[in-house]
Amino acid sequence: MLVGPEYEDLEVWYPKLRLEEAGFEVKLAGLGEREYRGKHGYPCKVDGRVADFPATSLAGIVAPGGWAPDKIRRDAEALRRVREIHQ
Repeated sequence: MLVGPEYEDLEVWYPKLRLEEAGFEVKLAGLGEREYRGKHGYPCKVDGRVADFPATSLAGIVAPGGWAPDKIRRDAEALRRVREIHQ
């Protein structure tokens, strides 16, 4: 799951919890910071950078809303990973 500055809090936490309930191991990937704050102030510690998670180790990518996608779409590694997973 991609996380960045000013992510939409519910669009990270609700899908994360539901995916975990369904048996998925959810990794939170950021752009370099170890922690981000959502639009409503909730902190989110990431498990690593986008580059730390090879596409072959992922079942999918979740890109929550908020202002974070605007930053994430400018990151070359994040774009590469999304392209790789969808090929």
